[in-house]
Amino acid sequence: MAVENAGDLTTVVSTPPTQYATPSDPDPTQVGGTTLEVISILTIFTRIVLNIHPWLAGMSAGRAAKVLYNKTGGPTSLGACGILVCMIPSALIHALYDFLLTMDMPAWVILAPLVFWAFSRHYFSVLWDFFEEPDEQSLAQDQPNSSSPPAQDTLQNTAQPTF
Repeated sequence: MAVENAGDLTTVVSTPPTQYATPSDPDPTQVGGTTLEVISILTIFTRIVLNIHPWLAGMSAGRAAKVLYNKTGGPTSLGACGILVCMIPSALIHALYDFLLTMDMPAWVILAPLVFWAFSRHYFSVLWDFFEEPDEQSLAQDQPNSSSPPAQDTLQNTAQPTF
């Protein structure tokens, strides 16, 4: 990511103010210092605020957590294939993102950061909500039965420790 940021900002900073003239429009268009400053600020804003990397890392971690902390009592370790299964969706999303940014289509270059940020944040939120919703069966086991007295060992564990 640091290499991508450095490349973007080096390109903008090293571009001198110039004039562009086209055969269809003989009046040259001036790209001055103010325009380059605005482009630099927008690039920094996009790379910081619409950063997809934390959400993609969270997606991979959420997928790993679904395997490791599953409620079915299945395997609780990741092998090499399990790690790949957890990381491949994030890697493919990032590869598509980079591909769309390198295309010569200004609409995609403008929309891709916002669309990919919103999608990856939404998918991460879905994975987060998966762990936020309590399992009703485990809640029933955690709550003591109000008709029976508390066990003797729970009464002993409520005493304040002395230091």
